[in-house]
Amino acid sequence: MLFEGVVLSVIIGYIRKGRLKNFENVRIKLWYLISAAFLIQKIAVHVTQINDTWFYVMHLLSYVIIMFVCVINRDKLSIALMGIGTLMNFIPISFNDGMMPVKVPEYIIDPMFDRGHMLMTDDTLMKVFGDLFLVRIPGISTRVFSIGDFFLVLGAFMLVQYGMMPVKNAIEGNNRKGNEMKTYMKPVLIGVLGVVLFAAGVIFVMSMYNKYLETIRVGDEPEFVETQIDFTSIYPDADADQLATVMTEVDRGYQPGPIYRRQPVFPVDL
Repeated sequence: MLFEGVVLSVIIGYIRKGRLKNFENVRIKLWYLISAAFLIQKIAVHVTQINDTWFYVMHLLSYVIIMFVCVINRDKLSIALMGIGTLMNFIPISFNDGMMPVKVPEYIIDPMFDRGHMLMTDDTLMKVFGDLFLVRIPGISTRVFSIGDFFLVLGAFMLVQYGMMPVKNAIEGNNRKGNEMKTYMKPVLIGVLGVVLFAAGVIFVMSMYNKYLETIRVGDEPEFVETQIDFTSIYPDADADQLATVMTEVDRGYQPGPIYRRQPVFPVDL
């Protein structure tokens, strides 16, 4: 969700005649600690050699570092919102062995998670801050997000908007939060409207496509004549394993190729 929010904000920023190069005028204290925090988080989640205790410590430490940077830059409304979102995600992770609980729809069987996520159950703590909300765009993607993710996306969206604006508007520290809100209001409303229109368009297209599928007449299914092939007569020198390999390929609809054991024996030509 965070990536999509940033991309949408960049698009709207260019529509408003903003530029990414204007970000050089946005002053964020200790911004490099954010990169360190993400690196720690990636290592904790993806390096399997790390035991559960160190995973828990490193995962939580990454969130603590991000929240620290957000507190230092709390004069910026966008970063303050991102700090609130990070705190909301930190709460369920700290209560559930360093993993974010995810509520999975019933139609998804045997879901798979990385080390940083877990299936939400009756024993899960702090469910209200977990990944509860499902956003499903048929044929495109399915995402589950939390309340904290919403604040993170909103804060990132606003930060990109402010950073892309000209120099006189880009330096957030020189503006009061009330003025910031006025600056953000227009792009936020445009973003919300864009998301609603996009979702409505996707739903309309998918509904029309489903109606089209319903109108297609399905003809009579072809008859399949079941035949039996005596492979032992075709390959008298093949052993049981080789014959089983050939029969498996034929059952799957493939043309059998050469049979190999320790060395090529003979080609299969049906």
